[in-house]
Amino acid sequence: DLGKASLRNIDYPLIKRLIYILTNFYPERLGVMLLHDAPSYFTGLCWPLIKPWLNPNTRNKIHFTRSSSDGAFWGRDLSPASTAAHWVGEECLPSVWGGQDNFDYDTALGLGLDFCSLDQLDLAGRH
Repeated sequence: DLGKASLRNIDYPLIKRLIYILTNFYPERLGVMLLHDAPSYFTGLCWPLIKPWLNPNTRNKIHFTRSSSDGAFWGRDLSPASTAAHWVGEECLPSVWGGQDNFDYDTALGLGLDFCSLDQLDLAGRH
């Protein structure tokens, strides 16, 4: 989720190092990467700098997505592949992104739980 990203958040040396490690030590392990709600400066300024560092096969697995409701905001229909629901499914997509999953991940993580143990937590009534 890049919705709140700013230019100060973009750490190019770290990104370049991660790409090097993933490319050389874990080649072709990525299925799909969704970059959600990327601001226009990211797609216009940052992505053109990062893209050449990626293997073409990896580059083709990266997709920019928006919430389904963003099309109405901009007065146009979004292509289905550009919505996060296309890739994840509305039942698993957080409600803040236009999906049907109302689980409060922020509360669960605030309790010190990691994602692997979230299924053990009953947060009924905390939504």
